[in-house]
Amino acid sequence: MMVAITADPAPARFSMGRVVTRTFEVFGQNLIPFLILATLSVAPPMIVSFLIARSLPPTVSPLAIFTPLRIVVMIFNVIFALVMGYLLQAALVQGTITSLNGRPASLGECLSTAVRFLPRLIGIGILAGLGMIFASLLLIVPGLILFTIWSVVAPACVAENLNIGGSFSRSTDLTRGHRWAIFGLVFAFGLACLVATFALRPLAGAGILPTSHDHMPQAVLYWIVDTALRIITTSIGGIGIASVYYELRTIKEGVGPEQLAAVFA
Repeated sequence: MMVAITADPAPARFSMGRVVTRTFEVFGQNLIPFLILATLSVAPPMIVSFLIARSLPPTVSPLAIFTPLRIVVMIFNVIFALVMGYLLQAALVQGTITSLNGRPASLGECLSTAVRFLPRLIGIGILAGLGMIFASLLLIVPGLILFTIWSVVAPACVAENLNIGGSFSRSTDLTRGHRWAIFGLVFAFGLACLVATFALRPLAGAGILPTSHDHMPQAVLYWIVDTALRIITTSIGGIGIASVYYELRTIKEGVGPEQLAAVFA
């Protein structure tokens, strides 16, 4: 029997410790459905990337990957990964809020919620992606700032049934005053994922850092383990975003899990 994960009524400030603890508690309580959801999102793009890598001879120039057919496939793969990523985010938001309310996450309910919000989430993904890419072209820092400001745009859309513009505005308002803490969480999580990825490179017979002759690891074991790692980290990251959203609603508005779960009733 699951127990609702509750927070103190309207705590005074954003707590990174609460967010991390809540994230791993929810992940542990719903391990199987969340890993299945993450697999559906992560595995297809990884398989396509693997097939592209395997099609290259070992001695080929890194530029040889940019043939017209491969470019088309890679563009499609990026778009597909974007859509699947936001579908996963919606599903994990629903599952996380349900779990915080003391009920096990349902794979069917998570998928149903993701499909219901798909058009809006695709629009959010395209706008957020273009905005962060453009900001990053100017300088990396503006891109990171936008990522932090828009970090809870998907949870806001799903949990509050907002339109695309309303979701961006809501995320901007909720994160105001707590963006350094949110950025710290995102940075620490990204760094941990990066370290784990580099640690896997020896499985491909590669060094810790990529070189000009090491353009794409082709070892099957590497891709299997790397895909498994991405499934786990993607699931944790999605739950973490939902947990950040819950933390912000709690400290700013005193909202509890029952009120958040009402939208899915």
